[in-house]
Amino acid sequence: MERSPGRPSRRALQRGGASAGDAAARRIAELERKIGQQALDLDFLRRAFKRVKESRRTSSTGGGTASIGRSER
Repeated sequence: MERSPGRPSRRALQRGGASAGDAAARRIAELERKIGQQALDLDFLRRAFKRVKESRRTSSTGGGTASIGRSER
């Protein structure tokens, strides 16, 4: 049965030797990959928000409303 990502099992740690070290090294590598992916995601979002902000500045109108006037009774 394969474990879900997370800490190595207590049994794996108690086996000692290279297996615990290998498990720890694999876990560290996995976490480093996740950190790298999150850094890429943050960079993408920062650039996307900057583009949206810049496009709103250039396309803004005089501040008028798009709604129609009230009807008179």
